[in-house]
Amino acid sequence: MCGSSTRTSTATCWWTSIRIPAWPSSGWSACLPARKKNICVVGDDDQSIYRFRGATIENILNFERIFPGTKTIRLEQNYRSTSNILNAANCVIQHNTERKGKTLWTRNDEGDKVQVYTAENEQDEAMHIADVIGEHLKEGGHLADHAVLYRMNAQSAPIESYFTRAGIPHKIVGGQRFNDRKEVKDIHSYMSIVANARDDVRLRRIINEPARKIGNTTVDVIADLAAQQGISMLEVISHADAYAKLSRAIMPLLKFWQIYEKLQESLETRTLDEFAQDVIEVTGYKAMLEADAAKGHEDAADRLQNLGQLVNNVKNYCDQHGEDASLEGYLEDIAPSSATLTATTRVPIRWF
Repeated sequence: MCGSSTRTSTATCWWTSIRIPAWPSSGWSACLPARKKNICVVGDDDQSIYRFRGATIENILNFERIFPGTKTIRLEQNYRSTSNILNAANCVIQHNTERKGKTLWTRNDEGDKVQVYTAENEQDEAMHIADVIGEHLKEGGHLADHAVLYRMNAQSAPIESYFTRAGIPHKIVGGQRFNDRKEVKDIHSYMSIVANARDDVRLRRIINEPARKIGNTTVDVIADLAAQQGISMLEVISHADAYAKLSRAIMPLLKFWQIYEKLQESLETRTLDEFAQDVIEVTGYKAMLEADAAKGHEDAADRLQNLGQLVNNVKNYCDQHGEDASLEGYLEDIAPSSATLTATTRVPIRWF
């Protein structure tokens, strides 16, 4: 936006007018044409969810000091919500300490009163949501009359899980089912090959995830050797140094086998949720995502949260099944039921 004049050695701005939507979400404020005073920014001082991108609420709070003579226009009328919803929102946001202040209002009807439920945990929350839907259905309502909103991607997991077990058809709007997210499928694939050493399909998925210098050509050679001998691909990997065709990949393959042995030991000696945590760490998956986050990859933090939720899901499964809990049982429990996936009318679960 700004350039330097070689004649005057001063900064000059090339634009005469600038409009910036979602102002708090931007991470810059210095390079603006202050002398032209043709700046229009729009933002909400009561929302700042992108700090990890460099966003800062001070962009709004300090704007009038940086640009004297600023005219502030509060957009307080709401056209979508009922007055009861806005009154509840006003009561919540008035406790924010750093804000300019505003009072939302609408010409819409009062609407139904907001119902507040304090859940003991995420499982209780999911059960309550299902109970409310069930009551509405008894009163003649329809599944399509309901929607579940959540803020973080990971929050959908317990609701999806409970809906699946309860046989409530649902769909994720604007995202993927929790168990369909890449990082979740990868960790479940690791868990699957520990439960079943002959699960070559899932082995292929994660043998080089994170990257271990085990290419597709090597994987195909392993598959051919396994087919010729009627054994699993993992058994071939365990004796990779015995096969001349694998000579170039011996070290990466034996390291992968060591990871597999550590996971087997973890399953035998630790609780199931501790085993799940070990899978995330021992395989290097957590370190990979942490490195991505350090590089500024926007989705890395979400993906790490999803893996944390996966461990919570495993623990919840153990709490529900007690001594009967097993790795095989957990993997069977997360498998989607056909009734849940094929119903034409579903409850939408939305990220916002």
